Amino acid sequence: MAPVMDVAFEGTESVMAGRVFGNTPQWVSDMGVEVIAHLQHNQIMAVAKHFPGIGRTTLDSHFEMPFLDTDFSMMQSTDMIPFEAAIVHDVSGIMLSHICYTKIDPKWPASLSTYIAKDLLRGQMGFEGLVLTDDLDMKSIEGHYDIPTVIKQIILADIDLALICHKGPNIERAFREILKEMQGDGNTRSKALESVQRIMNLKRKYL
Repeated sequence: MAPVMDVAFEGTESVMAGRVFGNTPQWVSDMGVEVIAHLQHNQIMAVAKHFPGIGRTTLDSHFEMPFLDTDFSMMQSTDMIPFEAAIVHDVSGIMLSHICYTKIDPKWPASLSTYIAKDLLRGQMGFEGLVLTDDLDMKSIEGHYDIPTVIKQIILADIDLALICHKGPNIERAFREILKEMQGDGNTRSKALESVQRIMNLKRKYL
């Protein structure tokens, strides 16, 4: 689950300040693609995170839902540049953030947003690799949405992997909900099979 491709801009009290490569998009891009190239040259799949960028946020999504009202055009010309570089350098996966970008999708955080994951990342930016959520046990998600809602949104958004990183019943609940959704309409099953194909393509490439 590396590298971190967020940019902690000067003048902001970024929650990511201690985890990023730096405070300019170009430097973060340069450093990030070096990590991607090194990992993947050594048969380790790299995951760029946290799309579309959380360097501007001051709240920690482990504990609460951050809201960010930066314009899409500003995000596109700054925060998203490292992710564009990662895509150009064939990064295996991209992890979505749990931030709600009110001027991009005012309803859903990126990790549950069909617009951000499907329309923007896959459609407009052309990313064909794995798309992952951040940990769904984090309070920004667990404190606001139940598992059926989370799984339904993930499937609608063409997200391949739902991360649940702690012990507890949510892993089993999510698994059962995925099975339930796949028994519904054919479109849901088709989406699931597309995700499986993306996963298998990378397994064949790296394993």
